[in-house]
Amino acid sequence: AVRRYQIPGGMLSNTQNQLNEMGMGDRFFDVMDEMPRVREDLGYPPLVTPTSQIVGTMAMMNVMMGDRYKMVPNEVKDLVRGKYGQLPGTISDEIRQTIIGDEQPITCRPADLIEPELEGYRQDLASKGYNG
Repeated sequence: AVRRYQIPGGMLSNTQNQLNEMGMGDRFFDVMDEMPRVREDLGYPPLVTPTSQIVGTMAMMNVMMGDRYKMVPNEVKDLVRGKYGQLPGTISDEIRQTIIGDEQPITCRPADLIEPELEGYRQDLASKGYNG
């Protein structure tokens, strides 16, 4: 199942349970068939947490909505934006446009976009009498 559907084995039972809870247990194989398509669309993210769950959620939403990428969770948008790092594959311009519109994905290491905060915290603590 891992090779055919391109998801970790533990996700199989979780997906089935989620679909059953939503009254959509009969759509299990539709969701499973959608997973490798979503994974390809999203640039083949590795099948590890959290990207395997991101792919699984998007596949489930595509099947539930009856229209691919009609509703896109923020995690999928962030994946396409590059906030989870560089993907091994490419995302087509069409898929990118559908998911994030005209936004340009980041091309650097995502953590490089975070402003340094440590010195500010040190100054704040020092102003409160903490020296260390």
